[in-house]
This record gives sequence, C-alpha cells and structure tokens, in this order.
Amino acid sequence: RGVTKFNYRNGQRRTCKAVVKRFMRLNCGLWIRPRSGRAKNLWKKPDHILEGLRTHVFCNRAQCKMLDKMVGDYWKRPKYYVDDPYEPYHERNNFLHAKKTWW
Repeated sequence: RGVTKFNYRNGQRRTCKAVVKRFMRLNCGLWIRPRSGRAKNLWKKPDHILEGLRTHVFCNRAQCKMLDKMVGDYWKRPKYYVDDPYEPYHERNNFLHAKKTWW
C-alpha cells in the first residue's frame, strides 16, 4: 500500500490517488471496481466474455477496510450527482448490519 501516514506540511495522512482513480466508494460504505482485463485484447475475446467485462464487482470486507484506510475523510463523505447510474447501489437495505460509515 502506498499510504503516506505523516505529511511533511501538516502531519496528516494523505490520500492514495491510485485508489481514487481505480475504485468508487458508495454511500453505504462499500467499494466497487470494474472487472480486471476489461480493456485488454478485446479483439481476442468472444462476445459473451465482453458482456461480463462491462460489469462492476463489489470488494469484500477486508478490501473495503483497507481502502478506507488509504483515503481521507473527503472521499468517505457521500457524494450526490445528477442522473447517477449508481443510485440504486448507494443504499443497502437488505443488510441488518448496515450503518452510517462516514463522518
């Protein structure tokens, strides 16, 4: 993990920019990512494989905890966008242990 625990200027943690580029944090605290290999050698792959590569994957609990440690508080706050395609995934009503995970 490329985490800077103490910044020289103000002594605070710094956000790992690679996490912000590759992953997206939902408002419920889960992280999602695109499938690996989705832009590599597409001409070789059959159509049914290409359809699966267009989907996103949820990260597991250990990965979510690690990614939360790698980003700052700004990225943990809920974000609201107009016509957000991820709107149905921001709330997880079917989990009893779901709780507010931002500050």
